[in-house]
Amino acid sequence: MTGSADPASLAEAWIAKAAGDLAAAKTLLQASVPQWTSAFHAQQCVENCLKAVLVALDQPFPMSHDIRGLVLLLPADLERVIDRRIAAELSESAVAGRYPGSEDPDPTLTRALVAEAQRVLDWVRGRLPRLRKE
Repeated sequence: MTGSADPASLAEAWIAKAAGDLAAAKTLLQASVPQWTSAFHAQQCVENCLKAVLVALDQPFPMSHDIRGLVLLLPADLERVIDRRIAAELSESAVAGRYPGSEDPDPTLTRALVAEAQRVLDWVRGRLPRLRKE
């Protein structure tokens, strides 16, 4: 799912969405709200970063929120953009928290997820110009 826009513009649009989600995650981390809200936006940030990479590579992807599935679509040399354990935790913490009766992630874990989202966003921002040239 890459749309009709040119890959460079579309990748930048995905990065802008990712940056907005990271800002929300950081704000919510400081607020008196359930931890899952911050974890959810950290997950969205990473998801949008991965989609930016896939768009830049002109690699189609399904309408999915599964980070692990998106990572599997990356070329082998880029799969390590995110640790698989963190990918699983992001998906679990972000999705499970949205359902009543689920456990809120631990604050320490939530901070780690937000920090990982920041790391992934920084990595993609630094790598994106080179991906478009390769």
